[in-house]
Amino acid sequence: MTKITIENISHQFAIPGKTGLTAIQDINLNIEKGEMVALIGESGCGKTTLLSIIAGLVTASIGTVRVDGELVTKPHYSRGMMFQYPCLLPWLTVAENIAFGCNLRGEKKGLDEKVNHFIELIGLKGFENTFPSGLSDGMRQRTSLARALIGEPEILLLDECFSDIDVSTRERLLKLVLDLWQKLGLTIVLVTHDIEEALILSQRIVLLGSRPGRIQHIFNVNLPYPRNIDDPALISMKKEIVEKFNE
Repeated sequence: MTKITIENISHQFAIPGKTGLTAIQDINLNIEKGEMVALIGESGCGKTTLLSIIAGLVTASIGTVRVDGELVTKPHYSRGMMFQYPCLLPWLTVAENIAFGCNLRGEKKGLDEKVNHFIELIGLKGFENTFPSGLSDGMRQRTSLARALIGEPEILLLDECFSDIDVSTRERLLKLVLDLWQKLGLTIVLVTHDIEEALILSQRIVLLGSRPGRIQHIFNVNLPYPRNIDDPALISMKKEIVEKFNE
């Protein structure tokens, strides 16, 4: 069943006094319910722009995005988004940051229990009352992940969330995302510049060409989980992606 339908999407950013900058052009893509899809490509090819259009944060210049057949016109908590940087509110504790969106929407019933559930899920039990300044980078990202998930989204959008943390923490977070995806049945679209990350996580990898970003190639990753980057099949696929990347 198709969850996200992207039809003829192009987007141009206005530049005062100059011709607009076309970030992406003629993007057509269907993403199935419960699928994990990675968007890769060189810097500036429009990956984050496309993700922001799916989220409803940016309105495409041309084309439409639909979720379950409904036109996306604005952000909605059914589409949780996690950014490259945690963007936690420094005056709120871990628990308060996680609950922030629910509080804004007036969702008070059972909120404490939900917050505690997600704190346990992300492995931050004991840090409920800690402020962001007292957390490591990985702990901040885990808090950001819980904040994105507590609204029980059907779609999770990840924008290069693991690029600025150390290798061991990154591996733990990738495993956490994979576990949550499998447990919760989420549809996930992730932007990454890391081909190995895309191979470890996703079922399809969409390669965007240089600006304006167009779909250059789609790779199907038909391998069981969990995956090991030393697997000869993944090594071969990485080589194929790098070759396409450099065309």
